[in-house]
Amino acid sequence: MATSRVGTGAGAGSGGKGSSSNSGTFFGRVLDIILTDKHPQYKKMGGALAINGCFYVTVKGTGDVDPDEASDPPFAYQGNARLKEIPLLGEIIAIESSPAATSESGQGNRKAWTRIINVWNAPEHNASPNTKNPNYQKVLLGKDFKESGKINPLISYPGDFILQGRQGQSIRFTGTKHVNNPLTTSKNNGQPLILIANGQITSKSGFEGIIEDVNKNFGSLYFTGYHQIPLQQANKKRLSYDKIPEAANAYAKPQIILNSGRLFLNAKEESILLSAASSVGLNGVSVNIDADDYVCLDAKKIYLGEKARTAVAFSAQPVLLGKNTVDLLEDFLKAVENFANFLVSPSGLQPTPPVAVAQLKKEGGILFARLKPLKARLNELKSKKVFTE
Repeated sequence: MATSRVGTGAGAGSGGKGSSSNSGTFFGRVLDIILTDKHPQYKKMGGALAINGCFYVTVKGTGDVDPDEASDPPFAYQGNARLKEIPLLGEIIAIESSPAATSESGQGNRKAWTRIINVWNAPEHNASPNTKNPNYQKVLLGKDFKESGKINPLISYPGDFILQGRQGQSIRFTGTKHVNNPLTTSKNNGQPLILIANGQITSKSGFEGIIEDVNKNFGSLYFTGYHQIPLQQANKKRLSYDKIPEAANAYAKPQIILNSGRLFLNAKEESILLSAASSVGLNGVSVNIDADDYVCLDAKKIYLGEKARTAVAFSAQPVLLGKNTVDLLEDFLKAVENFANFLVSPSGLQPTPPVAVAQLKKEGGILFARLKPLKARLNELKSKKVFTE
């Protein structure tokens, strides 16, 4: 209902005409809500004290409202400042007498709404039409509230504690075996299970009971006990493992599962640290690592490629150490260069065959002596940690 229909007679002290009931609980249909300080009645109803307070008309025993209150509706303050379930226009709220903030304010006892009445047993809304209004079939939930008609109540299991939002969000504390509970069996009955879901599966109507679907909900966060969760892995490649970890839908020990269309972890001030007693597995179409300063990998053995890891010892392919390789090649080239210089230098190899043969033997011996230690250094070129295919 528009703000213009809110009257000016709902004083902060009395709570308006609805204050005639000074004790017990009565019910009112919400006409308007003060959500921000921009509301025209914000200051009059007590400023910040009035946030989430509701203007209402009293619901009579027949379910109809008092038409005399429509032009000058009373006001009920928010009854709980920590747990807030904000009603929609047209929903029925329970109202009780409540002490004022201070006795000096002149407010005395005031009215406070404590809960939304469950009319349709539907999480999306429980608005009830006013049958005395000629347009009662058109329930105004509020200017910007979009009713989908497809937000279903969750099926409950024995002992469940469930919170459901109006747009398909939910938190379920559960763990008891039930015929409708696919996650709890006789083996894990009584084990704690928390299911947090955003978005719901679609159904034919908004009245059918449904359960969470870890693969179809927009996002899911599950805290399990000894439960198997039927999560469909986005990628199953695990060729880097000797022993492949259990699949997501096979693991039945305590774990946390986070699933959505995209996961974005952002540490705005410090680090993201992943630590595991066994392994950290990453798999996807591509695994990309970018760094501004450096990328460092360290382990007793580093394998580049599956075959590098599975190769037998004598066929393993260690990578070459760059500096050692360059140093050895430089020394080798220098030895060969000295021998070549002897061959082409005017003062080198003599034209007389007997002398030339003697000179070649001498220079060949020098070259052999230089190459022998180079050969011994070949093993120094091989990495003892990094292997490739």
